[in-house]
Amino acid sequence: MRFLLLLLFLPLLAACGGTSASPEQVIEGAVSARIFSDNQCFVTVPSGADAYLKPDPQQPPIGDSMAGENEALQVITLADGSLWYQLFDGVWVRADKTAYEMRGDCAP
Repeated sequence: MRFLLLLLFLPLLAACGGTSASPEQVIEGAVSARIFSDNQCFVTVPSGADAYLKPDPQQPPIGDSMAGENEALQVITLADGSLWYQLFDGVWVRADKTAYEMRGDCAP
């Protein structure tokens, strides 16, 4: 019986992208959020742009984000009006405080 359940579950797991990391789907304080498909949105950030572990303006940055074009996983707008993109490497960039460019369908 367990084997049969595993066989039924494997196609579903494969369709969902296997066990790869997915973007966070619930962000406290978000008033809007959008998760992007693969290759849907790319954000170009300058060198020295602050990188954050989570979209929280009260937290200090953890360092600099990778400069250049990065694939974005999702975009959120917080209640304070700040706009954040989560990049493919998992870090967050506050777009309303950074000079950036977009390519693709990146609208919040």
